[in-house]
Amino acid sequence: MRHARKKMAALAGIAALAAAVAAVPGVASADENACPSGFFCLWTDADYQGSIIMYAVGMEQALLDPPFHDAATSYRNNTNADFQIWEHAGYQGAYATVHPNAHGGNLSNEQLYNPQNGVSVNANDVVSSVRTW
Repeated sequence: MRHARKKMAALAGIAALAAAVAAVPGVASADENACPSGFFCLWTDADYQGSIIMYAVGMEQALLDPPFHDAATSYRNNTNADFQIWEHAGYQGAYATVHPNAHGGNLSNEQLYNPQNGVSVNANDVVSSVRTW
């Protein structure tokens, strides 16, 4: 019995650690508070609706998986670090830096800027990569 409790405690610890270090997709309610403290979150729909993906500080993803690739429409940075959202895979093209505690219910109101060619693009449904900055 004692061995079984230790094994269950170890499995619970492993599960908690995995949840803390992985990009976690899911379905969220229409509430920016669905993004827990310590995470940067993207939603597929405006006003914090649709699917949600969460990144802990230090995580990055060079190419967002479906349904998030070129589909992010809302965001919240509920961390103390800057995150960058990029137009193309591999942190290429236009980007925006999302500062701590920033949020937006509709990326249609935001711009990504490419300093190499001076061109800005509308940020809605174009984000392909994310990283902590």
